[in-house]
Amino acid sequence: MATSKIAKQTLYKELWSGTWSSGSITVTDSDKYAVFLAIADDTPLLGVRMSNTQIKFFGVVYGSSRQYIKTVAVANNGNTWTNSGTSNMGHTANGNHTASAVAAINKIIGIIPY
Repeated sequence: MATSKIAKQTLYKELWSGTWSSGSITVTDSDKYAVFLAIADDTPLLGVRMSNTQIKFFGVVYGSSRQYIKTVAVANNGNTWTNSGTSNMGHTANGNHTASAVAAINKIIGIIPY
């Protein structure tokens, strides 16, 4: 009987914690995962490895009169992640937008391994 790759890796493993909004960090064992959960300013972001060198994160939070969309683009080389751009923007019910701001990541969790 064949053993799946998922069975060989740990599901839901915390890989990194701190505060990251620019520059590079080392995310140990991240090269073993295809899907991630990041927490950015208390907002969960789903991250998907787009290629061997790109990971994209996206999350939405609803407030009383607006929704906030947070995105993070990551360039990665093995376990070294470089923040390629972050955005945190509010969309109000009347169609106006808040100014785009940097979304700081506080935790990265590996969800689904390769």
